[in-house]
Amino acid sequence: MWYFSWILGLGLAAAFAVLNAMWYELMEEGPSLRAGARPPGGGAGGLAEPDPPHSGVRRG
Repeated sequence: MWYFSWILGLGLAAAFAVLNAMWYELMEEGPSLRAGARPPGGGAGGLAEPDPPHSGVRRG
């Protein structure tokens, strides 16, 4: 029966390692995205972002 706890422990350790790697990847990309820089390919999986709505007021 001890092997069940080993299997559960190894599974949890592997899941923690994967989540930790995903977290570090997210934090590595985060500051550049927050600063307004777009990743290569337009971001969002290559989908184009719509233009923001215009207020209809002309300047200049």
